[in-house]
Amino acid sequence: MNKEMLGERISKRRKEKKMTQNGLSNRLGKSDCYIGGIERGHSTLSVDMLVAVAIELNISVDYLLQDSLKDIQINKVEKDIIVKLGCLNNEQKKYVLEMIKLFIKHHTKW
Repeated sequence: MNKEMLGERISKRRKEKKMTQNGLSNRLGKSDCYIGGIERGHSTLSVDMLVAVAIELNISVDYLLQDSLKDIQINKVEKDIIVKLGCLNNEQKKYVLEMIKLFIKHHTKW
């Protein structure tokens, strides 16, 4: 996991939501120092905390970990799709999933 890039994404999204480190740390039940360490890439998140941060910031875990996807055999288009999905809320993601299902149904020969 690229902790620096993960921290940058968390910091960027937190600021987009006009949330302070203190505000995020309070919502997560953690200290300001902990959130600051994560944003600087010095601290590692547990899976539970990663999910909690993603929920508080209304972003996907996939978006936060996109740099880790390079270890998985995935092409550029697939990676771009995952990154774009990270910007959507759950309702929008469900809509995109339904569109993909329809596309596959009508454009794939079984």
